[in-house]
Amino acid sequence: MGFTEPNLRLSEGRGAFGLPAMLTRLRAAGLSGRGFVVLDHVCRETGRVRRSTVEIVARSVDVVIVAAGFGVASDWFQDLECHPDTTVRIGRRAMAVRAERVDAEARSQAMTTYARQHPAAARRLTRLMGFAVDGTDVDYRAVGAALHMLRLQSPPPA
Repeated sequence: MGFTEPNLRLSEGRGAFGLPAMLTRLRAAGLSGRGFVVLDHVCRETGRVRRSTVEIVARSVDVVIVAAGFGVASDWFQDLECHPDTTVRIGRRAMAVRAERVDAEARSQAMTTYARQHPAAARRLTRLMGFAVDGTDVDYRAVGAALHMLRLQSPPPA
């Protein structure tokens, strides 16, 4: 079948992403496991702290990479670009991070690795985001290049 660009309105497909946020609101963030990160971000318009739950694409000890599946129009993405210093929680662990954009090559690699490690989740998520993929690395590299991702990295010790 091959990779095709998404044709998705921003309001479509978001219902499936509401469950992690609901769990967070119910104070069950620990139940969402290591696959999700809870972002506390400062609203670029009001200055109020907001909270969003986003799936982790890649992770190491002090770095988390997350994707804006519905593009840069996502409020959390725009907020983090305006106010990149924030706090994230993975399960019950909290850490201070700085957000920065991920380059195209790193996005492609992160998405390909994610798809290899979580093939069923990768198929579901790409379908929800409006991409058509055939499951090959080539397709997942193209998806990664098309997505907007942020690297959330702990600052070096002072």
